[in-house]
Amino acid sequence: MTEVLSQQDLDQLLQSIESLEDSLGSEVDVADSIAEKQIQLYNFRKPDRFSKDQLRTIEIMHETFSRLLMNTLSGQMRTLVDVHVASVYQIIYEEFVKTIPTPTTYAIVDMQPLSGSAIIEVDPAITFNILNRFFGGSGGSTLNRELTEIEISVVENIINMMLRHLREAWSRIISLKPNVMQIETNPLLAQVVPPNEMMLMILFNCRIDDIEGLINIAIPYITIEPVIPKLTAHTWYSSASQQSTEDEVKGELEELINKAEIDLVAELNKSSLTMNEIVSLEKGDIIYMENFTKEQKVRLRVGQTYKFLASPGRSGAQKAIKVLEPIEQEDLYKYMSQHS
Repeated sequence: MTEVLSQQDLDQLLQSIESLEDSLGSEVDVADSIAEKQIQLYNFRKPDRFSKDQLRTIEIMHETFSRLLMNTLSGQMRTLVDVHVASVYQIIYEEFVKTIPTPTTYAIVDMQPLSGSAIIEVDPAITFNILNRFFGGSGGSTLNRELTEIEISVVENIINMMLRHLREAWSRIISLKPNVMQIETNPLLAQVVPPNEMMLMILFNCRIDDIEGLINIAIPYITIEPVIPKLTAHTWYSSASQQSTEDEVKGELEELINKAEIDLVAELNKSSLTMNEIVSLEKGDIIYMENFTKEQKVRLRVGQTYKFLASPGRSGAQKAIKVLEPIEQEDLYKYMSQHS
């Protein structure tokens, strides 16, 4: 809950301090007495906008994000990557910008359907090590410079991948549709909110092999304000206990399957060669396919399974095949016995 002192509370606090000064006559005594009364210091320039419960819920949400990001980066880079939430706190925008190195990777993100923008900032040590591996290197890069146009394009794809995981981490609270608006290397050139605006800061520690750096996600209070009432442990765990419907599960599986890549091979026919003939093969040699005619159908193999019959041909200057019909397993045995 946001802590706000009323004018009456302020008057009572001032009166108690004045009475303590009169009775004790010492600033040290006054401080001791305040401590005994468990009076909490309050900074009016940096008011707390998030309660401890809300910050803890946000931390739990982004532990999901860090786990997804770690798995994705490890798979894409084929190396050990560790990502975990280092801390969650609130800070004003002016102070946040002062903590960011220049140049850096500074992505401004539209947080639809929420109004306003968020910021994803990636330490240059992490950015250039990811780029180094994506471009075929072995990592270990210590570069710290402006990004080229090609590098910015690759970095945008990386940020979009992070946003997919961010959307999943927030899915129990709100259905986000974030997208990258722009990527800068100097945060002073892209002021998202007024300098004194309070920001929610989620700090991640990222380690790639021996290289370590930080990833920051900063969301202005004004952007996140509409969903703050939902940021409670009760809401989070109650939504977590709800089982996904069959349609949702089916949709998720279909999306994953549709993105899977698998080989499609057209097999004409088989021919037998001796080992001596295979060893002596040279470019331009012609292999005779027994009992094969241009009218004969070829088999299309999907992975290790024969699925379709097709006919060979051309599409313009390119060799091509035309899918004719699906092939059942029993028909396949009949086909193979006739043309083997």
